[in-house]
Amino acid sequence: MREKAFEIPGLAKTGSSKKVMMKATKNSEAGMVLRVLLLVMVTASFAVDAWAQAGYVHASPGEVTIQNAAGAWVPLEVGAQIAPGSVIQTSGKAGTVLKFADGLVITLSPNSSLRISEYQFDPNNVSASRVSIALLDGGMRFVAGAIAELNPAALRVSVGPNIIAPQAAGSLDFSAATDAKGAPNSVVIAVATGEVALRTSSGEVTGIGSNQVVNLRPGQASASVIPLAAAPAA
Repeated sequence: MREKAFEIPGLAKTGSSKKVMMKATKNSEAGMVLRVLLLVMVTASFAVDAWAQAGYVHASPGEVTIQNAAGAWVPLEVGAQIAPGSVIQTSGKAGTVLKFADGLVITLSPNSSLRISEYQFDPNNVSASRVSIALLDGGMRFVAGAIAELNPAALRVSVGPNIIAPQAAGSLDFSAATDAKGAPNSVVIAVATGEVALRTSSGEVTGIGSNQVVNLRPGQASASVIPLAAAPAA
């Protein structure tokens, strides 16, 4: 039996630290058990400072790499710019904090990879701006900036093959995790602020609101929305 765990930067609105566990059991031939840990940390907070004109690395305590235009993986340092199309990958001992011009903040967990598929921000025409990201593996915390807050339709977030869609304008703060190798269709979503829907190949889970969690296991067509406080603790 094999275990895999991810630490997810947590939800600042919760009253105490808590681990939320997703356990997905695969068939007997696979002989593996997936455990994705969603770590909710009240200590996570972000200062609003001078934004760069594009995405950049705000904090990185360890080894983080980025795939360049030639397909090579190179070290990503604090202050480095992040262009659309980039893939960022963290090591087992390092997460990273990415900030963008509209105020978007993405905290990527250790052992995770993220693609910035599209990022266009015009402060004079926010309605024409766009954000598209894909969590390929591991976990992240997503705190929306002006683009998603003012025009939810301009945001696209995929987690593995699944889509997370904001349901209304306004503040949005959620964490998500997936295991691309062990259980590629699995996803955990925990919302601190706002409301999202989870769209899968089998259907849609709606009404995932503040302080609520959804745990979609491989092979499931749908999943229930439950309060964060009621989620199984590790």
